[in-house]
Amino acid sequence: MAAVTADEMLGKIKEAGVAMTLESHEAAMTVDEWTPFHKNFSDSNSVLTRCLFMKDKKKQLFLLVTLASTRTDLKLFSKAVGSKEPRFASEDVLDEKLRVKKGAVNPFAIINDTSSDVTLVLEDALLKSAAPLCFHPMDNTKTVILSNDQFVKYLDHFNIKYQVADLTADADAAAPAGGAKKEKPVKKEKPAKKEKAKPAEGVNKEGIQVKKEEDFATWYQQVITRSDMIEYYDISGCYILRPNAINIWKYIMRFFDDEITEMGVEPCYFPMFVSKGALEKEESHVDGFSAEVAWVTKSGSSDLQEPIAIRPTSETVMYPSFAKWIRSHRDLPLRLNQWCNVVRWEFSHPTPFIRTREFLWQEGHTAHETEEGAGKEVHEILDLYARVYEEYLAVPVYKGMKTEKEKFAGGKYTTTVEAFVPTVGRSVQGATSHCLGYGFAKMFGISFEDKNGKQQMPCQNSWGLTTRTIGVMVMVHSDDKGLVLPPKVAPTQCVFVPVGINSKTTPEDMQKVKDACDDLMKQLKSKGVRAKVDDRNDKTSGNKCNHWELRGVPIRIEVGPKEVGANSAVLCFRHTLSKETVSLDNFAQTVSDKLVGMQSEMLENAKKLRQERNVLLEAGKWEEFVPILNQLKTCVVPFCGEEACEDRIKKDSAAKAQELIEEEEDERAPSMGAKSLCAPFDQPDKALGDKCFHPQCKNAPKDWVMFGRSY
Repeated sequence: MAAVTADEMLGKIKEAGVAMTLESHEAAMTVDEWTPFHKNFSDSNSVLTRCLFMKDKKKQLFLLVTLASTRTDLKLFSKAVGSKEPRFASEDVLDEKLRVKKGAVNPFAIINDTSSDVTLVLEDALLKSAAPLCFHPMDNTKTVILSNDQFVKYLDHFNIKYQVADLTADADAAAPAGGAKKEKPVKKEKPAKKEKAKPAEGVNKEGIQVKKEEDFATWYQQVITRSDMIEYYDISGCYILRPNAINIWKYIMRFFDDEITEMGVEPCYFPMFVSKGALEKEESHVDGFSAEVAWVTKSGSSDLQEPIAIRPTSETVMYPSFAKWIRSHRDLPLRLNQWCNVVRWEFSHPTPFIRTREFLWQEGHTAHETEEGAGKEVHEILDLYARVYEEYLAVPVYKGMKTEKEKFAGGKYTTTVEAFVPTVGRSVQGATSHCLGYGFAKMFGISFEDKNGKQQMPCQNSWGLTTRTIGVMVMVHSDDKGLVLPPKVAPTQCVFVPVGINSKTTPEDMQKVKDACDDLMKQLKSKGVRAKVDDRNDKTSGNKCNHWELRGVPIRIEVGPKEVGANSAVLCFRHTLSKETVSLDNFAQTVSDKLVGMQSEMLENAKKLRQERNVLLEAGKWEEFVPILNQLKTCVVPFCGEEACEDRIKKDSAAKAQELIEEEEDERAPSMGAKSLCAPFDQPDKALGDKCFHPQCKNAPKDWVMFGRSY
């Protein structure tokens, strides 16, 4: 059975005939984050719950469900269920067994455990609760509220067995329920103190509460929401992009659109709907997207005669028109680009910007008289994508070729820019430029008469860049104090904060500070710097500094009576958290130069860290592969390019990762297998050798290929 997603889970609850109410809210990764939303729920008498996913020394897996108010003592739990040394299981095991992400763990997810590897344990107090219970239905932006008898009704409907454990007092340990085995009695033990995520040092409660290195997922969620980039929506995988995010996308759009216009690419817009027949014309293409296609099946209460797909990409939308417009070699090249949204529905664990059901992008579609002309454009576009990341987002990327397994479905070859997030050791496919070859022209009947009067098919390309760019930038640069923005894409590049003003400051001095800030802001704007003055009267200067620091403004400029008297200002640099006092003489040029320097420094710092995490491994060093990946690094290895070999590398590296987890008894270690990222165009100088990297592969290598863990 396929994993049950968030939307399907609500359907399963209804299928069981369970009475419930549903609440929507911002993402709540922890009980502490859930609590403020709970106060506004329609059922004010309901209680929050806590779900803990654990694995013990015997490799037994448990999903413990308790009231949020219960202080869980793992030693007491261990005796209650007959487990030895239970500890929190890794996120990878959680994903593998229950198909749910940290922060959204819930008892309904047990239905995804089709192999019955996980024992569901319910706290006795939870089942005796007179108050309705709150659970996340696979999605921590939603809460299901239901009584304990309705919860048991759900479990019984799907024949889900469970154990009951009294974790608060002397009891006969785990009483059998739902067909579970009887367990040993337990002794009463002193409850452990309730554990909370440690706030990052130096932040207030409105800032970032966890450290990037310790809890990356929660950190990322807090950064993008508290810096006003994202607002969560009541449909899983869909998000509201607030002005701070859209403005960054606007600067990317301006640069890229100007560049492709100079190349001769023209703007267009095609409908978001595609007929079933058109979508299915290119078999390998539709196979690559079939699981992700969302379908419109109704108009009001009436069924449509034929389902209509919402575009996952627009090849099949646009190419019937290409067949009408292309008749002669004089019609080539045909080069179109549209800025639009697309929908790719099928996945369980969305990540804002990185992996969403709807996203914004540009998609270019072109047709060329020769394959040589098409290939030239593929690389020109890839170079522009690299410039977006490196010149605008200050994120270094590897340019390379995707393997046959990873190339675009239905295409001839795919080039890519690959970014890297050092904190988690994962790569992100930044953007792709595809040569589609002649397959789509054949399927859609696109042909032209060449200069000799013969009918030919054009060679086609497609290429796309998405709002994923913003997420990559946030992951690479931001820190424990919030967002860090490269100056080129910062909606506000400089903000003036009046400082040193108190009850003893005279009205005259206050006016001088205000006038100085206004005048300096005008000087910066005349240089093209996006600047503003924070003149809010209801906030202290400290509040203002924290506000702009959280939102990633590159330079905060502090001006007070002292600075005005000294003809100076204090520049506070967001990327280093350092300060520098500068003269007001030639002020605009000084700040402008500092912004340019910041942009360069951020890129160089990211390049240095990425380079330290990239390792060259020769054939015969398979045993070093997974330990290096576990050090949050990527590996460049000699590879034959065969899909079967790539599958073996992924499978065997995942198995080795799991083996290392068990040997080291570290459930937090990653168990994900490695996948190919690209064959870098900048190949290592070292000789390739005559053996593929996988020890069982008998093929000769074709290229040095980068492997790693990825989003």
